[in-house]
Amino acid sequence: MPADTKTAAIPLINYFPRGSLTLAIAVSAVLFGAPSQAASPLTPTTTVADAPFLATSTLATPARTASASISRLSDALQQAQQEQLASHRAWQRLLYYPEPSPSFTTTGQTHPSRVVNRFNPLSQQQQFFIHPAGATNPQAELDSLLTALFNPTDTGNGAAQCRFPARSQWLINTLGIDRAALPKVDCSDLGAWLNKIQPASVSVIFASEYLDNPASAFAHSFLRFDNPDINNQYYLNFTPKVTDGEPFAKFAYKSSIGGNAGEFTMTNYAKGIADYVQRDGRDVWQYQLNLSDAQVQQLAYQTWEIKDQILPYYLLKDNCASEILVLLNGLFPQKNYLANNSPMVSPAQVVRLLQKEGLIRTTAFTPSKYTSRQAYLNQPHVYDDKAATKPLSSNTVANLTNRGNPALANPLSRFDIGTHHQSANHTDNTTQTSHHALTLNYRLVYHDALDKTEGYPIGNQLTALSASISLSDSDHLDKLQLQQLGLFDVRVLHPINSAQKGNSWGANVGLQRVFDGIGTDARDHLVTNVSAALGKSYALGQPHDPHQLGELPANICYGMTSLAAQFGKGIYHGYRTGLGINLGCMAELNPDWRTTAELKLPYWLSGDSTSERYWQPKLDIGTQYDINRHHAIRVTASREWLPNSAHSKHLDEVTLKWLHYFE
Repeated sequence: MPADTKTAAIPLINYFPRGSLTLAIAVSAVLFGAPSQAASPLTPTTTVADAPFLATSTLATPARTASASISRLSDALQQAQQEQLASHRAWQRLLYYPEPSPSFTTTGQTHPSRVVNRFNPLSQQQQFFIHPAGATNPQAELDSLLTALFNPTDTGNGAAQCRFPARSQWLINTLGIDRAALPKVDCSDLGAWLNKIQPASVSVIFASEYLDNPASAFAHSFLRFDNPDINNQYYLNFTPKVTDGEPFAKFAYKSSIGGNAGEFTMTNYAKGIADYVQRDGRDVWQYQLNLSDAQVQQLAYQTWEIKDQILPYYLLKDNCASEILVLLNGLFPQKNYLANNSPMVSPAQVVRLLQKEGLIRTTAFTPSKYTSRQAYLNQPHVYDDKAATKPLSSNTVANLTNRGNPALANPLSRFDIGTHHQSANHTDNTTQTSHHALTLNYRLVYHDALDKTEGYPIGNQLTALSASISLSDSDHLDKLQLQQLGLFDVRVLHPINSAQKGNSWGANVGLQRVFDGIGTDARDHLVTNVSAALGKSYALGQPHDPHQLGELPANICYGMTSLAAQFGKGIYHGYRTGLGINLGCMAELNPDWRTTAELKLPYWLSGDSTSERYWQPKLDIGTQYDINRHHAIRVTASREWLPNSAHSKHLDEVTLKWLHYFE
């Protein structure tokens, strides 16, 4: 074969295996110069018949006949102008303009490409565009790329087709450009990279929540390029940059609020997944996407273009999960998977979105070391101790699948409305006061002890960014009150008789209403609360479903030592610190019905005198029944003893709520 006919198309045909007849025709076209409307200048693609979802992909454009194919630059520029391709969603998404781009205008772009940011070096920004103004002018970028396709000024890996294969393929397919009219290019770097990852299909990988590491509390997700060689699969990861020696508090602030540099990496899956499964003990779910060969090809090309860029990272919105949706948005311009009412995007949300959109072809599960070990603890007569520490067969893995699949979980956020009754028995034993209130509550994320356990690790609780208000009928209280404003509330139970035996712990930071045990009035006050707890827990019984062999029993009791500090004007001296014990149990009566009970025994210190040191026990009980994944009924009740109060002996509260889960 003459040297000048070698292109990246020839070795790449092995990486998109379905539709073999189409591939054979496409290869013949590249080798012998016959015009083909089905093949890209770099790799062959499938036909509409081979790709059932092609009608909604970026490659889905009205088919042009061979006689109408564009063979000259002037015709291509004119056609692109007439069809206003520079304002097309697909084009602007390939350039990483933010969503939604203002009216998708071709000029006067208000917001530049997301590649242009304070974390990304200027030299890298420039590499992402072919025109100097490409970051703000999609028309200039389109015209320059079309010109470079027909009249390349760079050869080899510097050619436009090699640097921007996703954009090139989209333009060629959209305009119906005659590929035989384009100069041949040798993309050796692109070909070597594709030879390394060998993309035959694509899967979204979900690694379960890992609350022992705050950076992984909301789980993690990434894209894997699949091929038959399981030891040679690679995944695209987007994570915040970790600076050597940087304090965790600074890293957490940058990644959640201040903004951090987000880096893409390509990692061997067989090696990388061991950290999740073995080191961290996290279950891993794999969701193969229902994409055509052409879409897999285009997704690989998009990854090639963006993988060396640095984008801003924010924990709630611009994170590992949102960047997956950005890439999928590039394939489906008629969709916007980032358009939702939630102020955050989480890995679990992405899984449920893919399921809703019918984009999940198959689901697979890789149990963590703890899930494998738990199977032995649950049924030692089925698994011996040695087998529990070795790789498991596919049949065994199927039986170990637990309830942690995020596709089964409640939606991420919750709103509830309820009625609240409070009564106080006075110290004279003859009078009692009470009042009613309407309560409204919102929680951004994630899961508490009474929520449905499916889709979350049993024994874990994480709620963040929550708020509650009440509208009272009392003449002695403010009609409208802020009841609580939570930053986060976390609790992790590692039962001592489970596979993940160890310490159980919890932490809470936020504003909440409390009664001062030595207060001079009979009302509660809003204070800042910071608390932590550490102790042990014990699991009771067996999982409800005998087929979920690796599942932790849902009935757990615990005892923890707690330390707390509260600050506010309503507290005597304006502060108090407490040391105490928390004793509690959580039980699942059936998959739709749960109950909890907790006794808190804090000993508060608010001054130097004996009267300023006191016990203030509180008993909380609650139960919830799930109507479905979106609706539930919850009842909670409490009694708080105030032995040193001048007004009340104890306070009783009962609340009935209707809960709505959404995202």
